Amino acid sequence: QRVGVAVAATDAVRVWVGKALVYESADETGKPGATDVVVEADLSPGWTPVLVKLVPTGGKHELRLQIQGDGVRAAAKPDAK
Repeated sequence: QRVGVAVAATDAVRVWVGKALVYESADETGKPGATDVVVEADLSPGWTPVLVKLVPTGGKHELRLQIQGDGVRAAAKPDAK
């Protein structure tokens, strides 16, 4: 499934969906917008991990991340079988 990944951060950030690096920014704006960027990513059927690495540069740190798509569910861990 193709989804949008909306990202806003005050610091340098990298975002992986599954094993694919889908977004990388070295910008340290200090003030994120509601959404700084929306990138596309592919979700495989079933559980797809999302990893975010934020590089703190001092001051207040903010990160906003939203996965946008029809029927997308989020959970901290896979459903028990």
